[in-house]
Amino acid sequence: MPFRLLRFVAKNLFRSHTRLLATVGGCLVGAFIVSFFLTAEGSLRRMVEVAGSERILIVSQQDRY
Repeated sequence: MPFRLLRFVAKNLFRSHTRLLATVGGCLVGAFIVSFFLTAEGSLRRMVEVAGSERILIVSQQDRY
């Protein structure tokens, strides 16, 4: 039964090349966006952990260099 379903899905996908390209392109764009934001979140979390471990506080007066 699963083989018949996969054959049916493949036949319908390849019936219209434009629809196939749009579907594959949409899936790729969605996967790229999700992976980009997950990677950015992980990088920011590691950066904050590293910066927080040093615990350096710099205090300066306003309008002074």
